[in-house]
Amino acid sequence: MHNFICMRNFLSCFFFFSLIVQASYAQVLPEELSRAVKERIKLVPEFAFIQKQANELGVKVYLFGGTASAFGHYVRWDLEREAGDDKYQKERFDYDFTNIYRGNQDLDIVVDGSIEQINQLQSLLKEAFPHFVGNKEAWEIRSLRDEKGDKEALLDNPSFLNQHTDSNSTGLIDLNAEADELVFRDLFAWNKKDSLFLEDVSQAKIIFLYSEKHHETQRYKDGKNPPLFAAIRYLAKLAQYEVQGRERDLKTIKKIIDKTDWEKVKTNQYVKNKLSEF
Repeated sequence: MHNFICMRNFLSCFFFFSLIVQASYAQVLPEELSRAVKERIKLVPEFAFIQKQANELGVKVYLFGGTASAFGHYVRWDLEREAGDDKYQKERFDYDFTNIYRGNQDLDIVVDGSIEQINQLQSLLKEAFPHFVGNKEAWEIRSLRDEKGDKEALLDNPSFLNQHTDSNSTGLIDLNAEADELVFRDLFAWNKKDSLFLEDVSQAKIIFLYSEKHHETQRYKDGKNPPLFAAIRYLAKLAQYEVQGRERDLKTIKKIIDKTDWEKVKTNQYVKNKLSEF
């Protein structure tokens, strides 16, 4: 139980630190960021490989959630550096996978295609890049429109749309977008050019998206998605991506942390395992 008390205290302290620290965050134009992301996808060997294989298979492939936002912010930082911001070290922007993502960060890939095509791509990735991704031994790819294993479909899925989340977790980046297609997508506004996801990444912001219906979602009912998860993801992104949060969102996070039943957390093995991955 000691570990959970430490986590609770850490999260509370992090909340207060985030509340009092005010900083100036650089911004780039959304269209500039979108263009740069599309151009620089091929600089990441893993992404270039996925792009090539996806085109050959005839499927659309996207980076999703934290994987998409991490790459988006990385490109934003590089654009800021190129514009003269000297707080970024040039050596960091070689587009090596390890300089974009944390060592324990999972790579979330989403495919708009059949389950057979998804399995083909997954096999190709495992063969070409057998190294660990996050703390998993195999590449995991989920479907945009269909359930795959224990992964729900994403697009137009009420269970996903009705949960607590944040503006840096609902987006996707199209790895093989055509010239007339959107590079940045948002599950809350799939065909909207100026989505919240693109706006917040380009402006170095994050918004907590509280949902009154979170307790109605199936994963919450199954004990697999307590509100604490969304709070931790928000705080992690706030620090990792050097973005500006809103005071009212931080107060909402504080309430979630304070209301967490840590005894229930302690007895839920699934939740305990997930917390160890954050």
